[in-house]
Amino acid sequence: MRPYAPEMGAYCFPHFRQLLEENPQQAVALGEESFDKQICQLCREAVELDRRLLLVSGPSASGKTTTSKKIITCLEEMGKEVYRISLDNFYMEDRKLPLWEDGSVNFEAPECLDLDLFHQCLTNLWQKGTAEFPLFDFTTSRRREKTFSVRYAPDTFLVVEGLHALNPRIRQAVGEIPALRIYISVHSDFVNESGEIVFAGRQLRLTRRIIRDLVRRNAPVGETLSMWGNVLRGERMYIHPWRDTADIHVDSTISYEPWLYRGAVLAAMEGWQGPQVYQQTVKELVDFFKPLEQLDPCLIPADSLTQEFLKTPSCSG
Repeated sequence: MRPYAPEMGAYCFPHFRQLLEENPQQAVALGEESFDKQICQLCREAVELDRRLLLVSGPSASGKTTTSKKIITCLEEMGKEVYRISLDNFYMEDRKLPLWEDGSVNFEAPECLDLDLFHQCLTNLWQKGTAEFPLFDFTTSRRREKTFSVRYAPDTFLVVEGLHALNPRIRQAVGEIPALRIYISVHSDFVNESGEIVFAGRQLRLTRRIIRDLVRRNAPVGETLSMWGNVLRGERMYIHPWRDTADIHVDSTISYEPWLYRGAVLAAMEGWQGPQVYQQTVKELVDFFKPLEQLDPCLIPADSLTQEFLKTPSCSG
């Protein structure tokens, strides 16, 4: 197993820039292969150790959803029955959410989750072998009337995914079932040949978040930037304290990401005229991305983790 370690990994920026210029198909294949190896390894360990409950946690824009889906695909290919339970579906409705000191909604706290309902659903699952789980609609900030069924048997694997999946309160709710605790994060920087950081992992994660919010939620750049400080604060308070309890740490950095996101970043931020307080952050991102060569989105596999942030087109021919 590979538990969490605070030291960041490093990708040699000049090396990958040259590889992308000479053979972009190979560069994409290598990036995908490196990530998929981590997933296959943790699935083998889950089966070998008979850990039928997989708790997948990580900060915002770390790639938890795609990682969970890839885990499910891998386990199913091994002949296992698997269900995914997203903690996002247990979000409270807006009027019940906790607040920061300034009165803004604290979307990061575990108190955002209806843990009583989560415990009730799991109790039904353990006792009856089947249970109905809620679905949350973030466009209305309400639970849907529709639910989905989960079946549990001695040979079933459950993947519980969310910001707070490693929080002791979640672990308590799932009971005594042996679990494999997984922490996923962007844990590599891009460095030059001297080892100096040219693009930090946290900058990559912010880029992911900006693009995802814009493409998938139609949220403007300024809105994402205005929330980012509280996002990081929430991680320090509610997520980082438990990452050392992870059995396995997955680095979700994909080596070709900066070149893939270039066009989306420049379209969203070049010439941006938002609040002055965010101008330096935007300038740093634009200055980094602008000289890059755009990677053809048609080269990206449909199941790539990067699709969670930037939905690339279906290409043929």
